[in-house]
Amino acid sequence: MSLAIDWCISFNGDNTDLLSRALFWTIRTYCHAHDVQFHLVDNGGVADDIDTKYRPASSIVHIINKDWRETRVGECYAESVLTAWDVAEWMVENCGDKKWCILSHFDMVMEGDILTWFRKRMTDDVGVVGTHCPIMALNRTAYSERSVGWTP
Repeated sequence: MSLAIDWCISFNGDNTDLLSRALFWTIRTYCHAHDVQFHLVDNGGVADDIDTKYRPASSIVHIINKDWRETRVGECYAESVLTAWDVAEWMVENCGDKKWCILSHFDMVMEGDILTWFRKRMTDDVGVVGTHCPIMALNRTAYSERSVGWTP
């Protein structure tokens, strides 16, 4: 049985074009993602670097702060950018409405079908699969029923 998923990918910092191409290529090569809605979350003025040729066809680009400007060269978490915890909460609340969402970084590659691995563990009695860094699956129902939130 297939499980529809929102896959939320946070973008910030340098080399988003090259690293996201590697991520998207490995997802396309190894993962069965036909029922996945991809959400590409720009948290650092990099939306133009997310190459439309490589990103999944079923992707939506979200820009958290349209007025963001880099304050220092190479600064990933400048004063005008949300923290990783704020971005995670923003993605859970704003990127789709499927029961399960995957939160991930953009700078990784798959060596196999990670979606099948996740799906085997995504059951009603599970709240989280994996760890935040660099990828995790979150049960939105469990998240909304508990007041855990995101803290550093």
